[in-house]
Amino acid sequence: VAAELGLCHLAAGELLPAERALRTAVQLAPGHGRALANLGALLQYRGHVDAAADCHRRVLALDPDDIEVRCNLINTLLEAGRGDEALAECDAALKGWPGRALLLVARGAVLTGIERYDEAVVDLERALKIAPADDMALINLGLARRMLGQHETAIAILQTAVVSNPDNARATADLANLLAGNGQMGAALSLCEGFLARHPGECLVLTVYAYALRDAGRSEEARQILDLERCVRVLEPGVPAGFASLADFNAQLAACIENDP
Repeated sequence: VAAELGLCHLAAGELLPAERALRTAVQLAPGHGRALANLGALLQYRGHVDAAADCHRRVLALDPDDIEVRCNLINTLLEAGRGDEALAECDAALKGWPGRALLLVARGAVLTGIERYDEAVVDLERALKIAPADDMALINLGLARRMLGQHETAIAILQTAVVSNPDNARATADLANLLAGNGQMGAALSLCEGFLARHPGECLVLTVYAYALRDAGRSEEARQILDLERCVRVLEPGVPAGFASLADFNAQLAACIENDP
């Protein structure tokens, strides 16, 4: 029941209640693989990468053949700055499942993350021969090609990613940024405008759009998006119940944050 409650909270976007319910499920049934996997994914999403990696490893101890969780572990290790560990996990997994597209995509992402772009291209292109519509493989391949100075090739790859998944904000933002940087300002603006018409306010694309507007000389339109005086409002709160003053509240809040891994 606790595991199902956690999923309900997740579906509603209620992350802290979801975490509490999933932790309860894991305490009641330490071998509940799905609850552990969901808790690990949630912790990863919230940025608690070391705790997430521990959860992923516990799931894999129960089910070593869960490739999705193994890929989550690889991604988590990369996010935690443990690129060498992530690469070792990829290599170990590929010995058991040689040529598996998901693992090749994960290895390509790791190699891109640790700036070994030539090697990343090899793995990502192998993966795309198996799964040509994998938009995340295309995004990372586009990044690797761009970092190798192959801008036209990167643009073509990212255009394929956008066609494959028109709702992928990262693909759209990366392509628009690259188009703008290569003098194709009209195409960059049009791409952003089309995406934002479908997904108003999406931050990645909106940011690229604002800078493209600025670089296109449309500074007032860019200011409407980027101007902190317009976008940020400062409110002075009252003293919360149970605290002597705002200084007391702030001190206790700071302590909580500093002591939370």
